[in-house]
Amino acid sequence: MENIALKWYNYFGFEGDFSDLETYDEGKRLIKYLCKCEEFQNKFEKKGISKEVFDATAKGLIPHVDSCVKTTGKLGVKDSSEEWLDLVFSFTLFHLGRLQFCMFPINYDVPEEGLKKGDNVIDVHIPRGESLTKKIVDTSFDMAKDFFKKYFPEFKFDYYTCHSWMLDDTLYKFLDKDSNIIRFKEMWQPRVKLKMDSILYFVFPNYGTRENLKNFNPTSSFAKKVKEYAISGGDFYNVLGVRKAED
Repeated sequence: MENIALKWYNYFGFEGDFSDLETYDEGKRLIKYLCKCEEFQNKFEKKGISKEVFDATAKGLIPHVDSCVKTTGKLGVKDSSEEWLDLVFSFTLFHLGRLQFCMFPINYDVPEEGLKKGDNVIDVHIPRGESLTKKIVDTSFDMAKDFFKKYFPEFKFDYYTCHSWMLDDTLYKFLDKDSNIIRFKEMWQPRVKLKMDSILYFVFPNYGTRENLKNFNPTSSFAKKVKEYAISGGDFYNVLGVRKAED
């Protein structure tokens, strides 16, 4: 197992003494996920899925290792990242272009669309990365349509879902109607709304919260408005959006 972990440690380009990882919890968690990579790759190859998609999906590990380094000073994986990384390596989530698409039983009833809890959907996730231009987003959805039809024809679904701070109506207070985020938001029908501060975690480096927000210097007008709104007591939401899948 050590040889497998070292192989993937080098594959991801991590720096430092590999042998040190066994001496602390975060390092042991990283070894656990490195060991998963071999079987994960085998599943892609067995299905005939391209190396490009495998690489993009497996490299979902890297931001969580970067986060661990930034917040703890140690190369590894925090326990708070395990739930997400278990999903990354579950062979149900795939990184296609700019977005991630996950075969998923929906957690909510959505009577407007006739969806019931447990029905199949493709859940869309938005990793950190380049701007969400219409062209880039449309390309990802085109890739997903072809991908799931080719490789998982048995997984029948009628809707995409997205649960994100980017679908919050509050964003109209901060962004122009022609901004990429607003255009992305308007691709979805909002259905379930939960009060959450996820926007602070993603907009501010090293993971902002209401408690530490005063320590951050906004680097954009959007971040400045978000900070001022949060400090004034304004609420943010994560919204479940639904989008009909094309035939």
